[in-house]
Amino acid sequence: MSEAEITTESTETETEEVQESTELGDAGEKALKAEREARRAAEKSAREAKKAVADALARVKEFEDRDKSETQKAAERIAELEKALADKDTALAAKDREAARAKIAAAKGVPANLVTGDTPEEMEASAEAALEWAGTGRKPIGALRSGASASNSADPKEKAAQAIRSMWQNR
Repeated sequence: MSEAEITTESTETETEEVQESTELGDAGEKALKAEREARRAAEKSAREAKKAVADALARVKEFEDRDKSETQKAAERIAELEKALADKDTALAAKDREAARAKIAAAKGVPANLVTGDTPEEMEASAEAALEWAGTGRKPIGALRSGASASNSADPKEKAAQAIRSMWQNR
């Protein structure tokens, strides 16, 4: 390397280092700092607003409940609990149906997504129908091979060649 090349390389590296250290500059650093402080202030005000809304909702509920009798309050609570219980019963029934579907599918040897119905009897019937369909829809093994035609459509020379091949394989 010549002295001019070394000087050019060191000047380029120094220029890159100066650019990296002053990439933002004083004004950029101040702007970045101000933006971060503004974001923190906005997050703080959002938290305070959420707290204020929650407090206001609690006070509204308090005012609504103030005029209700104990019987009305108890009736509302019972209605809430009954709704929650009904939702849980629905979810439990759905899980029971899925468990029954999986059990029947495993017992019959069919994929669970082919078992349909709401009752165990309906599920078993659909599993049987899937098995029946699968049994009639299958082609016998060895009937056709890739690239080959059915044996009855082959010419006599091909039939003879097949017979010779099968004799050699059975030896």
